[in-house]
Amino acid sequence: MRDEVALCLHLNNGPLCDDCLSESADVKPRQTVNVYCRRLSESGEIIRQLGECPKCGKKKLVNALPAALAVVMGNPTQDSAFPPGVEEKRNEKWLQDWIFMELYAHFRGKASLVQYHEDESFSYSRFDRIFMIEKEAKLECCSGVGRGLKHKCDLLLSIFNPQVHWTPILNVEIKYKSAVADAFKARAYDQVNLKLGYPDIRGVLAYVKPQQSGISFEQSKQICGCFDCFVFVPERDLYEDSVWKSLIEYFDLRMESVAKDPQFPAVRIEETS
Repeated sequence: MRDEVALCLHLNNGPLCDDCLSESADVKPRQTVNVYCRRLSESGEIIRQLGECPKCGKKKLVNALPAALAVVMGNPTQDSAFPPGVEEKRNEKWLQDWIFMELYAHFRGKASLVQYHEDESFSYSRFDRIFMIEKEAKLECCSGVGRGLKHKCDLLLSIFNPQVHWTPILNVEIKYKSAVADAFKARAYDQVNLKLGYPDIRGVLAYVKPQQSGISFEQSKQICGCFDCFVFVPERDLYEDSVWKSLIEYFDLRMESVAKDPQFPAVRIEETS
Protein backbone atom coordinates (compact mmCIF):
# COMPACT_ATOMS: atom_id res chain seq x y z
CA MET A 1 0.00 0.00 0.00
CA ARG A 2 2.85 2.41 0.82
CA ASP A 3 4.37 1.86 -2.63
CA GLU A 4 1.02 2.41 -4.32
CA VAL A 5 0.61 5.75 -2.51
CA ALA A 6 4.13 6.74 -3.59
CA LEU A 7 3.29 5.96 -7.22
CA CYS A 8 0.16 8.12 -7.09
CA LEU A 9 2.05 11.00 -5.51
CA HIS A 10 4.67 10.94 -8.26
CA LEU A 11 1.94 10.96 -10.90
CA ASN A 12 0.87 14.36 -9.52
CA ASN A 13 3.81 15.72 -11.52
CA GLY A 14 2.42 14.30 -14.76
CA PRO A 15 1.93 11.02 -16.66
CA LEU A 16 4.77 8.47 -16.68
CA CYS A 17 5.45 5.04 -18.14
CA ASP A 18 6.24 2.11 -15.82
CA ASP A 19 10.02 2.46 -16.32
CA CYS A 20 10.11 6.17 -15.53
CA LEU A 21 7.66 5.82 -12.66
CA SER A 22 9.80 3.07 -11.15
CA GLU A 23 12.82 5.36 -11.29
CA SER A 24 11.01 8.48 -10.02
CA ALA A 25 9.23 6.76 -7.14
CA ASP A 26 12.18 4.44 -6.38
CA VAL A 27 9.90 1.38 -6.46
CA LYS A 28 11.87 -1.65 -7.65
CA PRO A 29 11.82 -3.86 -9.60
CA ARG A 30 10.01 -2.27 -12.52
CA GLN A 31 7.68 -5.25 -12.77
CA THR A 32 6.33 -4.35 -9.30
CA VAL A 33 5.26 -0.98 -10.70
CA ASN A 34 3.43 -2.75 -13.50
CA VAL A 35 1.48 -4.91 -11.03
CA TYR A 36 0.64 -1.96 -8.75
CA CYS A 37 -0.42 0.28 -11.63
CA ARG A 38 -2.68 -2.39 -13.08
CA ARG A 39 -4.32 -2.70 -9.67
CA LEU A 40 -4.72 1.08 -9.37
CA SER A 41 -6.16 1.19 -12.88
CA GLU A 42 -8.71 -1.52 -12.07
CA SER A 43 -9.85 0.47 -9.02
CA GLY A 44 -10.17 3.66 -11.09
CA GLU A 45 -7.50 5.61 -9.21
CA ILE A 46 -5.30 5.99 -12.29
CA ILE A 47 -5.67 5.47 -16.04
CA ARG A 48 -3.35 3.35 -18.21
CA GLN A 49 -3.38 3.97 -21.95
CA LEU A 50 -0.92 3.98 -24.81
CA GLY A 51 0.75 7.34 -25.32
CA GLU A 52 4.08 9.17 -25.31
CA CYS A 53 5.80 9.27 -21.95
CA PRO A 54 6.78 12.93 -21.30
CA LYS A 55 9.98 11.87 -19.53
CA CYS A 56 11.55 9.28 -21.88
CA GLY A 57 9.63 10.20 -25.04
CA LYS A 58 8.81 6.58 -25.87
CA LYS A 59 5.45 5.33 -27.15
CA LYS A 60 4.21 2.87 -24.55
CA LEU A 61 1.62 2.39 -21.82
CA VAL A 62 1.43 5.59 -19.78
CA ASN A 63 0.07 5.92 -16.23
CA ALA A 64 -1.74 9.11 -15.29
CA LEU A 65 -4.16 10.54 -12.80
CA PRO A 66 -7.50 10.95 -14.62
CA ALA A 67 -7.31 14.75 -14.99
CA ALA A 68 -3.76 14.66 -16.36
CA LEU A 69 -4.26 12.07 -19.06
CA ALA A 70 -5.27 14.54 -21.77
CA VAL A 71 -1.80 16.10 -21.60
CA VAL A 72 -0.26 13.20 -23.53
CA MET A 73 -3.24 11.30 -24.86
CA GLY A 74 -5.60 13.90 -26.28
CA ASN A 75 -9.24 12.93 -26.67
CA PRO A 76 -9.93 9.71 -28.59
CA THR A 77 -12.16 10.32 -31.57
CA GLN A 78 -15.47 8.54 -31.82
CA ASP A 79 -14.36 6.67 -34.96
CA SER A 80 -11.06 5.45 -33.53
CA ALA A 81 -10.39 2.85 -30.87
CA PHE A 82 -7.19 4.65 -29.85
CA PRO A 83 -5.92 8.20 -29.30
CA PRO A 84 -4.84 10.26 -32.35
CA GLY A 85 -1.36 9.42 -33.60
CA VAL A 86 -1.23 6.08 -31.84
CA GLU A 87 -2.75 3.63 -34.33
CA GLU A 88 0.07 3.89 -36.87
CA LYS A 89 2.61 3.04 -34.13
CA ARG A 90 0.96 -0.29 -33.39
CA ASN A 91 2.28 -3.54 -34.86
CA GLU A 92 2.61 -7.19 -33.96
CA LYS A 93 5.72 -6.49 -31.87
CA TRP A 94 3.72 -4.05 -29.72
CA LEU A 95 0.93 -6.63 -29.39
CA GLN A 96 3.47 -9.29 -28.46
CA ASP A 97 4.73 -7.07 -25.62
CA TRP A 98 1.17 -6.38 -24.52
CA ILE A 99 0.21 -10.08 -24.28
CA PHE A 100 3.53 -10.89 -22.60
CA MET A 101 2.79 -8.38 -19.82
CA GLU A 102 -0.80 -9.62 -19.50
CA LEU A 103 0.57 -13.11 -18.86
CA TYR A 104 3.25 -11.80 -16.51
CA ALA A 105 0.69 -9.91 -14.42
CA HIS A 106 -1.58 -12.97 -14.27
CA PHE A 107 1.08 -15.43 -13.17
CA ARG A 108 2.69 -12.92 -10.84
CA GLY A 109 -0.40 -13.27 -8.68
CA LYS A 110 -0.79 -17.06 -8.99
CA ALA A 111 2.74 -18.46 -9.13
CA SER A 112 6.13 -18.04 -7.51
CA LEU A 113 8.43 -16.02 -9.75
CA VAL A 114 11.82 -17.66 -10.29
CA GLN A 115 13.53 -15.22 -12.65
CA TYR A 116 12.75 -12.28 -14.93
CA HIS A 117 14.99 -11.62 -17.94
CA GLU A 118 14.91 -8.04 -19.24
CA ASP A 119 11.35 -8.06 -20.63
CA GLU A 120 12.22 -11.08 -22.81
CA SER A 121 11.24 -14.04 -20.63
CA PHE A 122 10.25 -15.03 -17.13
CA SER A 123 10.23 -18.35 -15.30
CA TYR A 124 8.09 -19.37 -12.35
CA SER A 125 7.06 -22.37 -10.30
CA ARG A 126 3.53 -23.74 -10.34
CA PHE A 127 1.98 -27.16 -9.78
CA ASP A 128 5.38 -28.19 -8.34
CA ARG A 129 7.01 -27.64 -11.73
CA ILE A 130 9.12 -24.90 -13.30
CA PHE A 131 7.77 -23.11 -16.38
CA MET A 132 9.09 -20.36 -18.63
CA ILE A 133 7.38 -17.92 -20.98
CA GLU A 134 9.61 -16.19 -23.52
CA LYS A 135 9.35 -13.93 -26.54
CA GLU A 136 10.95 -14.60 -29.93
CA ALA A 137 11.91 -18.15 -28.94
CA LYS A 138 13.69 -20.06 -31.72
CA LEU A 139 12.78 -23.67 -32.42
CA GLU A 140 14.07 -26.09 -34.99
CA CYS A 141 11.15 -27.84 -36.63
CA CYS A 142 10.55 -30.55 -39.20
CA SER A 143 9.66 -30.30 -42.84
CA GLY A 144 8.73 -32.96 -45.36
CA VAL A 145 12.39 -33.82 -45.78
CA GLY A 146 13.39 -33.77 -42.11
CA ARG A 147 14.71 -31.21 -39.67
CA GLY A 148 16.30 -27.98 -40.74
CA LEU A 149 13.57 -25.34 -40.65
CA LYS A 150 13.93 -22.59 -38.06
CA HIS A 151 10.88 -20.95 -36.53
CA LYS A 152 10.72 -18.01 -34.15
CA CYS A 153 7.67 -18.23 -31.87
CA ASP A 154 6.00 -14.99 -30.87
CA LEU A 155 5.48 -16.44 -27.39
CA LEU A 156 6.55 -19.84 -26.10
CA LEU A 157 5.63 -21.71 -22.92
CA SER A 158 8.10 -24.40 -21.85
CA ILE A 159 8.46 -26.73 -18.89
CA PHE A 160 11.78 -27.65 -17.30
CA ASN A 161 13.03 -31.06 -18.41
CA PRO A 162 16.27 -32.51 -16.99
CA GLN A 163 17.10 -34.27 -20.26
CA VAL A 164 16.77 -31.36 -22.69
CA HIS A 165 16.56 -28.46 -20.20
CA TRP A 166 13.32 -26.98 -21.59
CA THR A 167 10.48 -28.79 -23.34
CA PRO A 168 8.14 -26.52 -25.39
CA ILE A 169 4.48 -27.19 -24.64
CA LEU A 170 2.59 -24.19 -26.05
CA ASN A 171 3.31 -21.51 -28.64
CA VAL A 172 1.36 -18.35 -29.45
CA GLU A 173 1.38 -16.87 -32.95
CA ILE A 174 0.14 -13.30 -33.25
CA LYS A 175 -1.51 -11.61 -36.20
CA TYR A 176 -2.48 -7.95 -36.30
CA LYS A 177 -1.45 -5.44 -38.95
CA SER A 178 -0.40 -7.89 -41.69
CA ALA A 179 -3.78 -9.61 -41.55
CA VAL A 180 -3.99 -10.97 -45.11
CA ALA A 181 -4.70 -14.56 -46.13
CA ASP A 182 -1.12 -15.37 -47.19
CA ALA A 183 0.21 -14.32 -43.77
CA PHE A 184 -2.15 -16.78 -42.07
CA LYS A 185 -1.16 -19.54 -44.51
CA ALA A 186 2.47 -19.01 -43.54
CA ARG A 187 1.59 -19.30 -39.85
CA ALA A 188 -0.36 -22.50 -40.51
CA TYR A 189 2.58 -24.00 -42.41
CA ASP A 190 4.96 -23.20 -39.55
CA GLN A 191 2.56 -24.68 -37.00
CA VAL A 192 2.20 -27.96 -38.88
CA ASN A 193 5.98 -28.33 -39.00
CA LEU A 194 6.34 -27.39 -35.34
CA LYS A 195 3.99 -30.20 -34.38
CA LEU A 196 6.04 -32.65 -36.44
CA GLY A 197 9.10 -31.73 -34.44
CA TYR A 198 7.42 -31.27 -31.05
CA PRO A 199 4.42 -33.60 -30.68
CA ASP A 200 3.59 -32.21 -27.22
CA ILE A 201 3.30 -28.60 -28.34
CA ARG A 202 -0.09 -26.87 -28.58
CA GLY A 203 -0.64 -23.83 -30.78
CA VAL A 204 -2.64 -20.68 -30.11
CA LEU A 205 -3.51 -18.18 -32.82
CA ALA A 206 -4.13 -14.70 -31.39
CA TYR A 207 -5.70 -12.44 -34.01
CA VAL A 208 -6.55 -8.81 -33.35
CA LYS A 209 -8.61 -7.66 -36.32
CA PRO A 210 -8.07 -4.06 -37.45
CA GLN A 211 -11.26 -2.05 -37.75
CA GLN A 212 -11.01 -1.27 -41.46
CA SER A 213 -9.00 -4.21 -42.83
CA GLY A 214 -8.00 -7.82 -42.28
CA ILE A 215 -9.67 -11.10 -43.18
CA SER A 216 -12.62 -12.29 -41.12
CA PHE A 217 -12.25 -14.35 -37.97
CA GLU A 218 -14.05 -17.24 -39.69
CA GLN A 219 -11.68 -17.22 -42.67
CA SER A 220 -8.59 -17.09 -40.43
CA LYS A 221 -9.85 -20.11 -38.50
CA GLN A 222 -10.43 -22.06 -41.72
CA ILE A 223 -6.88 -21.33 -42.90
CA CYS A 224 -5.28 -22.07 -39.52
CA GLY A 225 -7.24 -25.18 -38.56
CA CYS A 226 -4.03 -26.83 -37.31
CA PHE A 227 -4.00 -24.56 -34.25
CA ASP A 228 -5.53 -25.87 -31.01
CA CYS A 229 -6.92 -22.60 -29.65
CA PHE A 230 -8.13 -19.40 -31.30
CA VAL A 231 -8.28 -16.00 -29.62
CA PHE A 232 -10.14 -13.46 -31.75
CA VAL A 233 -10.18 -9.83 -30.61
CA PRO A 234 -11.76 -6.86 -32.41
CA GLU A 235 -9.25 -3.99 -32.33
CA ARG A 236 -11.67 -1.76 -30.45
CA ASP A 237 -11.78 -4.24 -27.57
CA LEU A 238 -8.00 -4.62 -27.24
CA TYR A 239 -7.82 -2.99 -23.81
CA GLU A 240 -10.62 -5.08 -22.33
CA ASP A 241 -9.17 -7.62 -19.88
CA SER A 242 -12.04 -10.02 -20.64
CA VAL A 243 -10.92 -10.56 -24.25
CA TRP A 244 -7.68 -12.18 -23.08
CA LYS A 245 -9.41 -14.43 -20.57
CA SER A 246 -9.58 -17.43 -22.93
CA LEU A 247 -5.85 -17.16 -23.74
CA ILE A 248 -4.86 -17.01 -20.07
CA GLU A 249 -7.22 -19.89 -19.23
CA TYR A 250 -5.64 -21.98 -22.00
CA PHE A 251 -2.18 -21.37 -20.50
CA ASP A 252 -3.52 -22.43 -17.09
CA LEU A 253 -5.10 -25.61 -18.44
CA ARG A 254 -2.07 -26.57 -20.49
CA MET A 255 0.30 -26.15 -17.54
CA GLU A 256 -1.95 -28.09 -15.20
CA SER A 257 -2.46 -31.00 -17.63
CA VAL A 258 1.28 -31.33 -18.32
CA ALA A 259 2.25 -30.98 -14.66
CA LYS A 260 -0.16 -33.69 -13.59
CA ASP A 261 0.79 -36.12 -16.36
CA PRO A 262 3.14 -38.70 -14.78
CA GLN A 263 4.34 -39.76 -18.24
CA PHE A 264 5.46 -36.28 -19.24
CA PRO A 265 9.28 -35.94 -19.10
CA ALA A 266 9.51 -32.93 -16.81
CA VAL A 267 11.26 -32.57 -13.48
CA ARG A 268 9.49 -31.70 -10.25
CA ILE A 269 10.85 -28.86 -8.12
CA GLU A 270 11.89 -31.11 -5.26
CA GLU A 271 14.01 -33.15 -7.67
CA THR A 272 16.18 -30.10 -8.47
CA SER A 273 17.16 -29.38 -4.86
